[in-house]
Amino acid sequence: MKKNSLTTNIILIGMMGSGKTTVGQLLSSYLNFTFIDTDQLIEKQQEMSVDDIFNQKGESYFRKLESNIIPNLPKTQAVISCGGGLPVYNDNSLKLNDLGITLYLKANEQSVLKRISTQSGRPLFSSKKEDISNLISKREEVYNKAKYIVNTNDKSPDEVMDGILKILF
Repeated sequence: MKKNSLTTNIILIGMMGSGKTTVGQLLSSYLNFTFIDTDQLIEKQQEMSVDDIFNQKGESYFRKLESNIIPNLPKTQAVISCGGGLPVYNDNSLKLNDLGITLYLKANEQSVLKRISTQSGRPLFSSKKEDISNLISKREEVYNKAKYIVNTNDKSPDEVMDGILKILF
């Protein structure tokens, strides 16, 4: 399959710190697709950060926003980086699988902690390895429903993108 022959969406799911946004931007640029980060889209619509939405309106309100955004996503030629919890709630993983090719960017606790340790504004962030491990364990069953699984541990964003391109083409 040639680079220009792909028209379906590429949907990246996984834990915070798995590389969804960074790899998604690289991939969208390479494919000349639109890039969408669902957290950024929600922040723009709500005119507040995800962290503020969690703190002021609660997680269930945020999860409803995530579910409501899915039908409004493009149907073709977009790379969509999903918030870490988006596929986990309200049968969203099924909706995402219908919307395009889903790829689970799989990262272990050490990789997640290393990548997010310098970032703030992560509402479910914990610096404890066991908390990250528990969150991964809770979400893994849903993440594994993705069409493909891509291990991102000890890989640069370019290496992850190359792995995705090998899967797609």
